[in-house]
Amino acid sequence: MLDRAENKNDLKISADDLLLDAYSRSVADTVEMVGPAVCRVEAPVERRAGLGSGMVISSDGLVVTNSHVVGETNTVRVIVPDGSSAQARVLGRDPDTDIALLRANSNFAAVAELGDSKSLRRGQIAIAIGNPLGFDWTVTTGVVSALGRSMRALTGRLIDDVIQTDAALNPGNSGGPLVATNGKVVGINTAVIRGGRRRGRPAAHLVPAEPGLKNRSNAAPVAIHPDMNAPTAVLP
Repeated sequence: MLDRAENKNDLKISADDLLLDAYSRSVADTVEMVGPAVCRVEAPVERRAGLGSGMVISSDGLVVTNSHVVGETNTVRVIVPDGSSAQARVLGRDPDTDIALLRANSNFAAVAELGDSKSLRRGQIAIAIGNPLGFDWTVTTGVVSALGRSMRALTGRLIDDVIQTDAALNPGNSGGPLVATNGKVVGINTAVIRGGRRRGRPAAHLVPAEPGLKNRSNAAPVAIHPDMNAPTAVLP
């Protein structure tokens, strides 16, 4: 009887270990796919709005970040995980949705793939990658806690369809990606809500892109959002 009980416990431990290993592999594989496309965004000291994160969305230098990260400056510096850096100009910003589009004067090998936040389900794994509190390329995990939330931008404008996640976010995560385990970006981390709830801005509905993208066969269709200064790529 004792041997049977021990065997059952061994089987249970083994199954738990397998589940944990599968979770760990899923997160690690996702980070390996997306991490190289996550960058640190630095605004000039004299006009600093803050240090933050961003993500490369095209190999020829398009980077998405938060509007509040770049502030009113027109030039920032982006640094990728391999240590290389480049100056980037701000092509457009929309404080009402807290999104900004940058053009770096460099090409990048790693590019983040945009997903569809409409396919998200509550409870699925959410992975945040960014540069919180000066700790570059930090990974935190959680779940999609809720969908369809609303929050106020710094301008007071209401942002709809916000993703709520319990993945740990801190100052410096702003502008970095929220990623699903399929390796696709489903949100742009925007704010830490008082009381411990974290929220990310959906990336699948409104992601800035320059007009020239619509002429490329591999680009998302481009439309102009009526309230945005920057063109907006609307994913199918």
